[in-house]
Amino acid sequence: MPLIFSDRFEFEWPVTVRTPADGSFVETKFTGKFVMLDEDKLVAAPEAKTHSDLVQFERNRIKEAWIGWKEGDILDDADPQGEEKPLPVTPANIDRMLRNRHMRQALSVAIAESMLDGGVREKN
Repeated sequence: MPLIFSDRFEFEWPVTVRTPADGSFVETKFTGKFVMLDEDKLVAAPEAKTHSDLVQFERNRIKEAWIGWKEGDILDDADPQGEEKPLPVTPANIDRMLRNRHMRQALSVAIAESMLDGGVREKN
C-alpha cells in the first residue's frame, strides 16, 4: 500500500486525563481529534518570561493541534437542569477546557505521544 502524503493529516488519539479525587487520582479517557503540526511548531521553544507566558504558549500550541473529540466522549455538567449532556466541539469549549491544568497536561502528553513518537525517549 502506498503512502499518501497530506499537508493536513488528521487523526484520532487517546487522551488520558488524571484528576484529583479523595486523596488520589482518577483517570478518565476520551478520544481526541488532532491535526499533525509541522515539526518546527512541535519543537519550538517558548520565549516565556513568566509562568503565564509559558501556559499561554502551551495553550496556543495545543489549539493548533487539537481539533476536537469523539462525540459523546466528553459530557458537560453545566446544564441548568443538572443533566450531563455531550459537550459540543466549539472554540469556546476548547478554550474553556484549556484553562483546566489537568486537561492541558493530558493533551500535551497525547501530542507528544502521537506527534513526537512518545516525546523525549529515555536512554537504555
